[in-house]
Amino acid sequence: MALNMIKISRVSHATNSVTPLFLPLTFFDLLSLKHHPIERVTFYKLSESSSHDSFFSTILPKLEQSLSLALTNFLPLSGHIKWDPQDPKPHVIIFPQDTVPSLWLSPTLTSQDSPAKSLVSRASYVLLSLHRTVINISVGLEFKILQLLSYLSGDVDNDTRTLKSPPAKEIDDDLVRVTLQLSQENIKKLKERTKNESTRSDLYLSTFVVKYAYVLTCVVKARGGNVDRPIRFMYAADFRNRLEPPVPLTYFGNCVLPIDIHFGRRWVCEWRGDSK
Repeated sequence: MALNMIKISRVSHATNSVTPLFLPLTFFDLLSLKHHPIERVTFYKLSESSSHDSFFSTILPKLEQSLSLALTNFLPLSGHIKWDPQDPKPHVIIFPQDTVPSLWLSPTLTSQDSPAKSLVSRASYVLLSLHRTVINISVGLEFKILQLLSYLSGDVDNDTRTLKSPPAKEIDDDLVRVTLQLSQENIKKLKERTKNESTRSDLYLSTFVVKYAYVLTCVVKARGGNVDRPIRFMYAADFRNRLEPPVPLTYFGNCVLPIDIHFGRRWVCEWRGDSK
């Protein structure tokens, strides 16, 4: 099933500001400049009595007004990024006349899509595009914006699903799933053991470090394989509670960094005293 664009609405934020607003980008924002916007297609199910004409005359204006009101609470998303030659770094600038494109789509069905005709003939789709430079995905703002948009448009039943989830992938027979439960006493013993076996005095043994080091070591040993096999460990670190001065609670910009670590399986084996 393909989607055709039937209209692009330019929606402005519902504020009375007459002067532009400037929002300088932070260090964390700059790291996201190279990323492409995140795009989501939202499905709206129309009632049996809704017609094609009523959608454009009644429903669409209501959704556009709701988006305008929602943007008032998320002004940076209606601006654009600008980097003047004399400025050391780019910034987000929001003009009173700034608008956000809202793409309204309709499906194009092939012969294989015939069972879906009854659904898509009474549905509309909106494409939401958000850039990571001005929004912190870790706090779920994308979902909050959609919730607010749904609330403002009069849809109070946010749990209704009109689109079924795709079928789950088949699980291989050789897949093993393990759940590890580490108590406070287990964590304490792991910290003490690490201190006793290490010659370093500058170890930072937080609960997070100890747990992930232990689990990662177990996974590497359980998988086995070539001793020179590369290992990659990646996680997201939230810095909102680690900065001085502290970040305001209302801040929804980027404050999360991916931590990516590469090493060889040989390093784990030698550290554990294993030869395989």
